[in-house]
Amino acid sequence: AVLLGTHALQPPKCFDSLKCSESSETSPVRSSTRLVDLFDDQLALVKSVRNTDWLELIRKLNGDGNVFRTSVSLPPPGAVKMRLFGEPRTNCAGLVWDRSQVDLSEAYIWPSGYVAKTEFNLTHKGELVNGRSSALVTIDRLVECNRRGLTTNAETGELQEVADGATMNFNEINWRLGRGPGGSSTTGRRVVMTGW
Repeated sequence: AVLLGTHALQPPKCFDSLKCSESSETSPVRSSTRLVDLFDDQLALVKSVRNTDWLELIRKLNGDGNVFRTSVSLPPPGAVKMRLFGEPRTNCAGLVWDRSQVDLSEAYIWPSGYVAKTEFNLTHKGELVNGRSSALVTIDRLVECNRRGLTTNAETGELQEVADGATMNFNEINWRLGRGPGGSSTTGRRVVMTGW
């Protein structure tokens, strides 16, 4: 899936399938505008979810005492020129979190183009293996890389500018979310489900 530019979309039609939870914003126009603002300001953490994985993800999110790690991407300003993880036919919808509402202090963050393969390089204790920690960046560095259109060169590992007209590969933020003991949420207040 490729994110389309949010400036080209006009609320409320742009997010007809938008479903908001834990939000006092009931107007579709206001909700759509808020979502566009999140993308414009690089505050939208996007998780594309495989069509077959929704029930398992919802079970994990609702489970008491079930804190787990998952990966999201932070699109560039305006949510343009970045390829998301997965393909539209197998990952036709996803979740968006407001980055200002979540705790990324224990997150692992890699820039666009770096293949972290966390499903193979993260232990059950949440520790990185196989050299994956060498390419970690801070959230501030990721925001800057997105703003400048920088991606990781697969051959050298160095950051380079994306060619004019090219699409960046997804970046990866692997973080802890879920409900801790007693129901305290680590997911943040705003969770939005939307179709691509």
